[in-house]
Amino acid sequence: MKKHISIAFLAIFSLAVTSCRNDSSEPMRTPGKYENGILIVNEGKPDTPVAEVDFLSNQSNTLQSSIYKAENNTSLGNILQDIGFKNDNAYLVLNIPNKIEVVNRYDFKKIKTISEKVDNARYIAFAEGKTFVTCQDFYTFRKINIYGTNDEFKKEISLPRYAEKVVSAGGKIYIQSDGVTYPAPNYVPTSTGNTISVLNPITENIESTLTVTSGEIIQDLEVYADRAYVLTSTATGSSFYSISPTGNTITKTSLPDIAGANDLSIDNNIVYIKNDANFIFKANLGTVQSISSWMNLGTTGYVYGMNVIENNLYVSLPNSLGLSVTKVYDVNTKALKNTLSNGYFTSKFFKN
Repeated sequence: MKKHISIAFLAIFSLAVTSCRNDSSEPMRTPGKYENGILIVNEGKPDTPVAEVDFLSNQSNTLQSSIYKAENNTSLGNILQDIGFKNDNAYLVLNIPNKIEVVNRYDFKKIKTISEKVDNARYIAFAEGKTFVTCQDFYTFRKINIYGTNDEFKKEISLPRYAEKVVSAGGKIYIQSDGVTYPAPNYVPTSTGNTISVLNPITENIESTLTVTSGEIIQDLEVYADRAYVLTSTATGSSFYSISPTGNTITKTSLPDIAGANDLSIDNNIVYIKNDANFIFKANLGTVQSISSWMNLGTTGYVYGMNVIENNLYVSLPNSLGLSVTKVYDVNTKALKNTLSNGYFTSKFFKN
């Protein structure tokens, strides 16, 4: 009996030692230079290669400017439209020139350039290991490009009127296939249509179309907790739409007290909506119908970009030359936490 107990004990002890050795032998990844902070998109100017990315550290609360040029000793381009993330890589979507620069998201060293069929690129999303990029010149072509798991070009799908924001949620790709146009002679903002196109990333085909109310302008398309949400507006009211996890249905919540909504953020189950008058409205995601005015940014100047990330509100304010200041507010107290000097036309903020 004692012999059996000793053997069992030795077996267990051996497993424990082996387990400890295996755990201690696993390499620890050193945090990257641009990890644990916010990547800030400086969109740039059409005629000058001044597009860039800044980094705001969560730990030191300090800003590092122009990190792409700092790490690669070259200019990024003229217009940086979007950034998407796939594993440890960041995809920098350039509208001018026509390319996507792929960098390591934590050290920002360049890995490669994607340029095949990149024509006036707008936004980017990922699913099934593939890359999906919307492209449009707003006049002659609107399309979404599909790239394979190694970023090789596979196919393009033409869209009839619009190809703007694109997000991945619930195993589907959602495309903002309608938006705004400004017809002559009065150039009043007008809806191009009322569709969100649903693309199956496995078959690489558009499988269905969801519609919002006719006449409403689709202003924003966001994803939160693996579910897609749509913001629309008119001059007199706005609407908030939630798309079902299966992508089969879209549900409308009317927001009659918000005229001209144009920007949507969702953070910690709270919805934030900005309108043309630079008012921000706030509500719980489950009770959006009770949304109310929360903060007035009207006195701060022209707001070019907005996002809420981990209870911080980021608002960019370009001057007449395009150079931007970003103000960071605590959403719980509305207190101003930081003021940053950024590049030209700061437009987007991403957690990294």
